[in-house]
Amino acid sequence: MTSLDFTSRPSLQSVVDQYDSMLKELETELSKAFADAQWREFQQGTSIEVEVPHAPGPVVNYSSAAWTTELSLRGADREKALSILSETGEKYGFAAPETLQNSDDHWEVTGTDQWGARYEFSSGKNTVLSYLTGLHLEQELRH
Repeated sequence: MTSLDFTSRPSLQSVVDQYDSMLKELETELSKAFADAQWREFQQGTSIEVEVPHAPGPVVNYSSAAWTTELSLRGADREKALSILSETGEKYGFAAPETLQNSDDHWEVTGTDQWGARYEFSSGKNTVLSYLTGLHLEQELRH
């Protein structure tokens, strides 16, 4: 892994605040589009330590809480969800979503930003939404 310029990167807290807002907006918009969507947290967020040579301090990649709903998206519903992911993600600095898997029983999409963050959205038996921040200097997070 090459050395990164951490002085130009936003703080971990600022990106967590921003991406948490994005998740809430995605949940709201998806709930409007799919009336059966009732989101619940099923996995807490955690910081994953990453070794980066010459970093000015400990570096982490924060993995958000994962949210799920008992909703299985198929056909035209996937296109509707993709539009919501694209529009909302763009407002928060994410590139157009990329489909990683698209089979009848599982659909997986991700969007990335300039800092190496990515949101992850998948739908099979249930639908799951979360994000990873990309690499940032470690700091105590307030929630």
